Amino acid sequence: MNTTTNIPNPADQNFVALCLDFGDGEPVFAELPFGMTRKELLKELCEGQHEQAALVFEYNPAEGWASDISEDIAREWMAHILLHDFDGEIKNGGDLPAFIVAHMTDTDLIVAQAICEAKHDAAHNRSTSRPDSCPDWRK
Repeated sequence: MNTTTNIPNPADQNFVALCLDFGDGEPVFAELPFGMTRKELLKELCEGQHEQAALVFEYNPAEGWASDISEDIAREWMAHILLHDFDGEIKNGGDLPAFIVAHMTDTDLIVAQAICEAKHDAAHNRSTSRPDSCPDWRK
């Protein structure tokens, strides 16, 4: 009797890598837990655990591909801020994390700023041009 067992290949999954920039011109890879997911990394970024984040890569060694997903992560992080942290970073006029500003286009930042202004107006039941609590994030 011949039986086959499917043994999972531990390399056949998506991994993330985070590149940090400490300003010395020598980017380094951060030590991340093995098997960290994109969602888990985004959570850590939102919590401020990687302030020097410069680039994020996703790769799958078994499938032989890698991709720079920094722009996607920046958009997801911005969406998190707009949806969940309005009273924190945005409403209090805080600057956006450098990673977001570096990887989002001016158009993306303008849209985010418009959302900030609309949320501010709705919270105060009025219309203003640009409240002080919504800084100009364009580069």
